Amino acid sequence: APLSARKEAVVSTQSTGELNPEDSVAWSILGNWYFEVADMNRLQRRWMKTFAGVAAPEGTYKQALACFEKSHDIKPWIQNSYMLAKTHLRMGNKDSALDAFERLSKSTITTAEDFRVRKESHIYLQKLGKPDFFDRIRFLITPSDKYRIPFVARDTETTYNRHWSEKFWKF
Repeated sequence: APLSARKEAVVSTQSTGELNPEDSVAWSILGNWYFEVADMNRLQRRWMKTFAGVAAPEGTYKQALACFEKSHDIKPWIQNSYMLAKTHLRMGNKDSALDAFERLSKSTITTAEDFRVRKESHIYLQKLGKPDFFDRIRFLITPSDKYRIPFVARDTETTYNRHWSEKFWKF
């Protein structure tokens, strides 16, 4: 979609949030917009200005955080909580992000999306948190295993690679 259509969608979402402030989905969509815009690097912004002829849209992590918090206050759901934790992490609030990822890792799974969010929360906890005694020992033995979820070594491998390697090693 062209950039003007995206801007119209953001304006429409903002007006939806103003007209119906109890719509958690609109606030979450607006938060995702601000998060993605704030996440753009300098090269992407320059590319937009040079080749598309438009200035990059404005958005900050603070705006994204405000939208996600408003959506979470209205109706908490796992995907919104995940984006809230990622926003805290990008803003440098490591303790808040770790607390949010910890809550997400203990949440109940009802859909495949919930499973993905919970798995990514475990990965963030492994990367950001202090490793326990067994993780330190495991790291000394196998350094490449540092960021994997404990006891779930196969889920990082794709089905295609596993199928191909089984065919390759069979004699």
